[in-house]
Amino acid sequence: MDHSDAHGAMTLVKFNGPFLVPKEHHKSMKDDPFFFCKSTTISTLSWNPDPNAIALCQDEPTIKREIEEVLNRILPPMIWEEDGDIWRQVVSSEPATRADIIYLHQELDHRLTIRQARAEGICHIRRDLYGQAFDELIRQVTTSCPERGLLLLRVRDEARMTTNSYQALNDASSAFGNTKRPGQDIQRRLMRKLERISSERLKLERDFRILQEELELVYRNFDEQKLADDKRHFEQVQFLKRANQLLRQKFEGLVKTKIDSVE
Repeated sequence: MDHSDAHGAMTLVKFNGPFLVPKEHHKSMKDDPFFFCKSTTISTLSWNPDPNAIALCQDEPTIKREIEEVLNRILPPMIWEEDGDIWRQVVSSEPATRADIIYLHQELDHRLTIRQARAEGICHIRRDLYGQAFDELIRQVTTSCPERGLLLLRVRDEARMTTNSYQALNDASSAFGNTKRPGQDIQRRLMRKLERISSERLKLERDFRILQEELELVYRNFDEQKLADDKRHFEQVQFLKRANQLLRQKFEGLVKTKIDSVE
């Protein structure tokens, strides 16, 4: 599949070569990009396809022209201005061959690799390239059956609308998440502070238990020492009482003996 140069080479859709728009049509092209592809039959093919519409055509040029008109509606021509001239490039109406399909497959894989598209997850590059490949498939189908191409167009537009809805929902969710982020940051800071305080409380409780055990040991040692001191003091007092009693008895015996000797 030989893609033309210029803007057509930027997409996987097959385009014809660009051509220069005559200056007398510049204003018409700017006002209406479909100036060159107006037809009374396009509305029938676009909005109310008749199974016998193609069969009613009398010659091959008419059929080809109608196919080109349908293609231009499905895949609008590219128009750009360069050095004061307006250029126009339309999609090709040539039927696809087996070689075109193989080339499209290879070119899709090549561009996915060159543009470093992600293999999984959300990737705008991969989405864009697969969208181009699907457009090219629509073009190929339309060249042989315009009605089928229009049906595929509806499928494409519905898929894009669904994807855009999901994208809008994702953006809204992200925006809502950003509004909640300050509160979440405060909550995370408070949770970290709570964890730190809880850790300090556990450490203080452990230190308290250790100090309490040490205090109980001091009290127990004090009680034991007090009992030992009281016992020793009691024994000393009893010893002194006995000694005092013995000395008193001895003194009284000496006094009595002295008195008896004097008499």
